[in-house]
Amino acid sequence: RDFNGATPLQWSVRMADSETERRGDKLAWREGRNAKWDYTAGLFTLSLLKLNQVVPTSAYVGFSKDAIGSFIKPDGSIQGYKLEDYNIDNIAPGKTVLVLYDLTKEERYRKCADLLRKQLATHPRTSDGGFWHKQRYPSQMWLDGLFMAAPFYAEYTRDFGGPGAAADFDDVVKQSRLIDRHLYDAKSGLYYHGWDEKHKHLLTRNGQI
Repeated sequence: RDFNGATPLQWSVRMADSETERRGDKLAWREGRNAKWDYTAGLFTLSLLKLNQVVPTSAYVGFSKDAIGSFIKPDGSIQGYKLEDYNIDNIAPGKTVLVLYDLTKEERYRKCADLLRKQLATHPRTSDGGFWHKQRYPSQMWLDGLFMAAPFYAEYTRDFGGPGAAADFDDVVKQSRLIDRHLYDAKSGLYYHGWDEKHKHLLTRNGQI
């Protein structure tokens, strides 16, 4: 089916080409620059790599390597990342990391994925086992936390899970069930954005605590 004379795939290519040209290397880590390891860069680069699977384009892979790979040191550590922040948003770029490892087999990508998995192993949880959204937001689960962590958690387990894989897959499912239990509003049929187990924090209108 065509939309304004082009197929959805053609529009995807046009958008990818437009955005990579517009952004240039602005998402990449450079000394003295304010670029960040975050979920928005992870989402964009993952979409490029998925498009590359359908329309092989070296520029999409190169852009992703620069935007995400530039943060990753040879030992797998990440520029500006602190595990002890326990920010679940930092897990999201791991989905791109796994694809880049599959494409390149560079060991630093595998080590980086291991680091992000290590965060999940010690990440603070609610009393029933749900990941906190961030250390600075204690006892809170947020709806977008599923997007941030669950796909990476499942894909890492699929690729490198080992003997504990079954339990890890169960844990991934558990996160979804807990979100459904605590955030679903049966009256409206919608989900709340966040849930505070301890009821110690109030959200203001601009979302700040």
